[in-house]
Amino acid sequence: MPFTPYHLGPALGLGLPLRKYMHLPTFILANVIVDVEPFLVFVYGLRYPLHGYLHTFFLAFFVGLAIGYTMFLLERLLHPIYKVFLLEPDDRLRLRSFMVAGVLGTMLHVLLDSPLYDDIHPFYPLTINPLYNPTLSAEVYGICVWMGIFGIIYYAGLLIFLAYKKSPRKLHLTKRSIIIVSFSLICLTLVVGGFYWYTEQLTEQRLQDYLKRLEDLGYITEEHSLADFHVDNMVRLHFFGDFCTYSQQEGIDHIYFDREVHALYFLQSSMDGVVAIIFYYSDAWY
Repeated sequence: MPFTPYHLGPALGLGLPLRKYMHLPTFILANVIVDVEPFLVFVYGLRYPLHGYLHTFFLAFFVGLAIGYTMFLLERLLHPIYKVFLLEPDDRLRLRSFMVAGVLGTMLHVLLDSPLYDDIHPFYPLTINPLYNPTLSAEVYGICVWMGIFGIIYYAGLLIFLAYKKSPRKLHLTKRSIIIVSFSLICLTLVVGGFYWYTEQLTEQRLQDYLKRLEDLGYITEEHSLADFHVDNMVRLHFFGDFCTYSQQEGIDHIYFDREVHALYFLQSSMDGVVAIIFYYSDAWY
């Protein structure tokens, strides 16, 4: 998920309930910092894999330790800010909580990305990726979104509980107050759910734009689930232009699309069997 907010979902959904046991700011930072790798590759046009060594469990482990120790050194300076935003409990955590948060954050990032990208080698120095399964894209993104919604609701609950705890009239919590709090949480859920729905609409609009461009180029487009085909291998192309160029070179005139996994693809035969050439339009460099 190149520099997307999706990794914030698991960071909030897991980190907030466990903030008494592992350092939440460290866990959040560790979940997102791994994507500095594809960001630098994309921005500076580096001749380096989009998901290189940093997207391996081996290096992610040591990066997580480094992040945890760095955040521990900054704790005295940043602790007052964390407390204001309820990111830390009143009692300061030990070094172990920072190190665990850093390692779990970076490793979770690699775990979530491994099914999505064929250029990731999570078990480096082994070059295979047994976790790669792009048909799980919708499930992985869904997990991130719903964990993010849960995290936001949990955080809102913390804020409400703190306000109630500090209120001099906390013993007089009325039925009306409970209704107001419940209504606020429902509204928050609807807002986040509405944002997710809006994102899906933008994705559909992007699909329609790509389909129109393909049809203008003379391709026949057809909706067909990728899972219905017996595919021996999958090759992912990150840019739509590369996808079109490669299909023209191979003499392809039939392009399939799968809304469930947000993919455009075509099939070709090789010595190793049937290969699916895939372009994920929902992942098109946002």
